[in-house]
Amino acid sequence: MTVIYGFVGQRTGIEAGEFLGPSRLVEKKVRELTKDFLGFLQAFNSMLRDYAGAEIFSLEFELVNFATEIVDTRLYPKSMLLLPGKYKDAENLLVALRSDQSGMDSQLAHVDMDHICRLCWEIEEVTENPSLGKEHKSQLMAKFVQRFARRIQGLLIEGKWNKKLIGMKGKGPTDSEDLATISTVKAMKRVRWDAPAPVVETFEPSYTLTVPNFLAEKLGEFYKVMISGPSAHFISQNTFKLAANLLHLANLGSVNDNQAQIIQFALKIILENITKLEQVMGPQESIQRFLAEFDHLFTLMNEFQTIGIKFTQEGFKGSLPEILTECAKFFAEKDVPDKKLIQKILDIFIESCKQESAYKIKAQMRSSDLKTDMQFFVESSKMGLEVLKDNLYFYFSLLLQREFLNQFGNAIKKMLATEAKPAKELGLKFLEKIQAFIARELAYEHYYHLTYKQPNIPNLPKKFSEFIRDNVPKYFEDLDVTVADLLSFAVTLVDEETAPLKDHVTKLSSFEHQIEFVHSYILRYSSLNRFLIEFEDQIQNPASFATLFYEFLRKRISGLVNSGVFWGAYMLEWVLEFRDKFSSKIDARRWEKGEIVKEFLHFLEEKMKSETNIKNFLYIMDKYAGNLPPNTRPAAFTQLMQRFEESISIEQSFPEYLKGRIAKQLEEIHFEFVPRRPAEYFQKGDQPLYYEFLENHALKHFARLQALPKALILRSTASKVDHREVFYIFEFQYLQKRLKIDVKTNWVTLAKYIK
Repeated sequence: MTVIYGFVGQRTGIEAGEFLGPSRLVEKKVRELTKDFLGFLQAFNSMLRDYAGAEIFSLEFELVNFATEIVDTRLYPKSMLLLPGKYKDAENLLVALRSDQSGMDSQLAHVDMDHICRLCWEIEEVTENPSLGKEHKSQLMAKFVQRFARRIQGLLIEGKWNKKLIGMKGKGPTDSEDLATISTVKAMKRVRWDAPAPVVETFEPSYTLTVPNFLAEKLGEFYKVMISGPSAHFISQNTFKLAANLLHLANLGSVNDNQAQIIQFALKIILENITKLEQVMGPQESIQRFLAEFDHLFTLMNEFQTIGIKFTQEGFKGSLPEILTECAKFFAEKDVPDKKLIQKILDIFIESCKQESAYKIKAQMRSSDLKTDMQFFVESSKMGLEVLKDNLYFYFSLLLQREFLNQFGNAIKKMLATEAKPAKELGLKFLEKIQAFIARELAYEHYYHLTYKQPNIPNLPKKFSEFIRDNVPKYFEDLDVTVADLLSFAVTLVDEETAPLKDHVTKLSSFEHQIEFVHSYILRYSSLNRFLIEFEDQIQNPASFATLFYEFLRKRISGLVNSGVFWGAYMLEWVLEFRDKFSSKIDARRWEKGEIVKEFLHFLEEKMKSETNIKNFLYIMDKYAGNLPPNTRPAAFTQLMQRFEESISIEQSFPEYLKGRIAKQLEEIHFEFVPRRPAEYFQKGDQPLYYEFLENHALKHFARLQALPKALILRSTASKVDHREVFYIFEFQYLQKRLKIDVKTNWVTLAKYIK
């Protein structure tokens, strides 16, 4: 059970936190983690208020273990939950990694979290005493926060927040009996395995808005509280990022500081020795030179332990600082080989003792009280050295195969150099994406698909050949050719001077990304929903709706354009196009507001389908050129449009051609080791390559887990129905290459109370 608890008070700005997990953390690291931890909550809630008019109520994750064949992962946590609490102007936040996947009663958990936040707030209020300095206030809050974290850990262990009678329909506002689906997002997914923690990325989303079967006059109320499909997708994307960030944070806190320092110390000694070797060597010989240093390191640890145990038997008395001073003197008096190295190990041990809070409250102690700490430190350090040794072959496997990937890239570039310039340029674009895809797959193989089977270094060239032959076709299965890809290709076909086209091509290439962002921006809560609430009485028909909404959005969109979202102004014109569609008709009927919004959403959906179709981009280019100031349109622009039209036809044919050329080229590539000085395998300049590998994927306890959001519950900050709170529940479902997100709410059930 790992518990991370943080509290931030707005009265004094004091932040306090506690990390209860598999490692012993120093206070400084706890404070740093707490600050980052609370920052995630505040940033996420800020986004939610903008896109949903809500704040996070709870979030449950499934923790997927990708290393099931490794025995020591059987006790890994299986789920993670995030719970915020609030009282007046103070906030607290809990992240817990649990060994089970029991459903959580979020309502019950929130009562306890809010109560604990209230207690923290009251303690903070007491610390307003002028006689207490800021440092003493922080220490006082830290003490109570530590106690509350342990209290929460006890509640979780006892299962106090678990749902009773799983499978039975609940009666709470977030239970299935009260919920109705209002939005659905379906999208393709991929995972960035080479990120600090694996994060899900989505693309090619599609949206469905399920409108309740209400009378027309009540339908307008629904659009005031809805979460649109684009908003739900944006929230989901940020939820995936939050999942990765929280797991990364938990991982940082799980690193044993003693082990990390001993590993850094050991690496420094080994590299100092092998740096003296000037001759170049292959990977096998360099590994053997590295391993030859290990026996000496274990001998150092045994000598340190022998001296340390003798000190604990000396019977010294005093405070912790006094005992540690005596310990340093005792070691200094010993005449042993490698005295300087043993002294450095002692420095690490003494620093770890100073950080142990258990001794700080003891006025007097004996040297024998350090015996347990000494034994723990030595055993932990030896385990760290074993980690250093056991991961060496995996590190070399990844390092060398990344070099083979570069060799692959260079070979394909050489092959493309024989092609005509247009094919060469487009091929280089594809090659960049293929290399990124292969790099992600290599990271997955080495970080999340490990077994205890040691890689065979001499066999790596053959293994990589097979690996890349298997994975290049996989890239082409889900190929995504973008407007930016075709534009870069079309430019190479232009015969005239292309330098004047550069700025225009950059703007046109940003169309797809920016138009999706602005679409989401227009339909978020702070835009459409807030407009409907504020201008409800002034909306009479589609034309008046569009005119008012255009003015409502104009200043906001102008701000986006000024910040670089060039296509915001173009999309704003769609609102006027909707106005003109209806103002040109003689229509004397009485419009209900719900019908108007329904028509607008349908219009916007059809425009998005049409405008983002790659075959219709010529129309966008033509309109863009028509809006350019007189005498600023480059002479080559017309030819660029012609070449782009020609390039559309190769969207399917060229990838197939390139795949065949790469497959043929792979038969001729021979991947080779590049010998170098031994030290260069482990560091690049001042960059500690091997230590970074160990820190990210061996020292972290949860390094081989992925956090997948399971259920996100939001509580509306802007809407209530008959004093009842409105909730939104995001339910995530995952397939191999796709995902589905259903957005449900209890508002539909509550709507009967609307008068």
